[in-house]
Order: sequence, then structure tokens, then C-alpha cells
Amino acid sequence: MESLRGAQIIIDGFNLIITIEAALSGGVLIRGRDDCIRDLSSIHSSYRSVNETEDAIILIGETLDQAGVESAAWILDKPISNSGRLAQRIRELAANRSWDWTVELAFNPDVELIRSDRIAISSDGPLLDRVRRWSDLAGFLIEKRVADAWLIDLSC
Repeated sequence: MESLRGAQIIIDGFNLIITIEAALSGGVLIRGRDDCIRDLSSIHSSYRSVNETEDAIILIGETLDQAGVESAAWILDKPISNSGRLAQRIRELAANRSWDWTVELAFNPDVELIRSDRIAISSDGPLLDRVRRWSDLAGFLIEKRVADAWLIDLSC
């Protein structure tokens, strides 16, 4: 993650957290032709924290800290139920560890990610086609920190 040293990033919050939750809980993950790793989970209008939620946030934070990321702006989908609770939990965990994070709720996070000049953290294919710069942090975390992840490789 040398490319993130000193960087300001913007995180597609639900995309990243749910993928890492899936990896930690033994869910099926897919590596696509673009080499990004994605989960098979889906949320439509509702999100519930799971046992792995806090572990996922801490794993993300520790990795970003070790990579030397300057700051992170998390964007969560405001219309998703419990997004406010998740945002508060992310803020609390960041404050307890002195991570330079902000967490915002947006009606359309994709717009915020596309407009930003920060490095976008997501594995959402259509979004990646529209942002200036991006990084597959989920893929890095899964490969380096979740050794027993159930990964199906469709990249070739």
C-alpha cells in the first residue's frame, strides 16, 4: 500500500466494510477480471452490524495507519437504515485511536466519490470507471490480513 503513503483518501463505506465483514466471517469472495475482490452480500435499504463489524473497522484502520494514509473521509449511504449508527461507531473507533477520519452520510455517495480529488477506496466496478484514482484496499486487506478467506478467482 505504498501508493497510499501520505495520501488523502475517500472511502465507499458500505462497500469496504461489508466486503471485509464477509471475508472475516468466511463468506464467498470473488476476484473479478479487473483484479478487484468483491463480496456477494447485498443491502438494499437496510444494514445491520454483525459480529465482525468492529473487527473490520479496526482492521481497516490499522492497515491505513500502517500505510501512512494522511486522512480518510468515509462516505455512507444516508438512505440505508442504521447508517447513522455505523457512522457514529466509525467515529468513536477513529477517535479512540487518533485516526484522522471524517464520516459523512450522503444520499448518493457515488457522486461524492466521483467529485473528489482524493483516492477512492472501493471495488464497485461502475464507480471505478468514473473516479480519478482508486485503490482496492479490500483486496489488499484480504490477501495480506485475512489468510483463510474463501476466494474464488475469476480474473483469468
